[in-house]
Amino acid sequence: MDEQEQARPHAAHRAPRSYRRYIGSVPPLLLGLAGAMLSTRLGLGTLRQPGPGLWPFLVSLALCVFAVASLLGDRGEIDPDTLPLRRMLLGVLSLALYILGFEYLGVVLPTLLVLLLWLRVLARETWRSSLVIAVASTAALWAIFDLLLGVPLPAGVLAF
Repeated sequence: MDEQEQARPHAAHRAPRSYRRYIGSVPPLLLGLAGAMLSTRLGLGTLRQPGPGLWPFLVSLALCVFAVASLLGDRGEIDPDTLPLRRMLLGVLSLALYILGFEYLGVVLPTLLVLLLWLRVLARETWRSSLVIAVASTAALWAIFDLLLGVPLPAGVLAF
């Protein structure tokens, strides 16, 4: 065996999974299970006559699926020890401001701004792709909820 083969890590010699992966996956899984159980109490109804618990049940089910995928999936190069604290705090702070912005600015502007911030600063996408994705995602959100589903979204001061 040459030096290159010895330097490559083999699947059998990988470091054991860190407990940290469970910190980010188990709470959402438990929350999703609890939400699914509680939403059935509201009544699921049918697809033609959905009950008040159907949407929370589906969201809870999706949360469970993503939590299990997170538990079983490979995290790649993401290491919580190397993720800068400032970027994590910026993500949390921007989400808090996004929620507060709903009431005053409506949905469209805060959604566009937070997506742009997350894509450009946190995900380090180019300005071009950040703008395209943020605008397209915001437009899709508005079209799905407002036009297709008829759910009135908060318009805020920028009502149109």
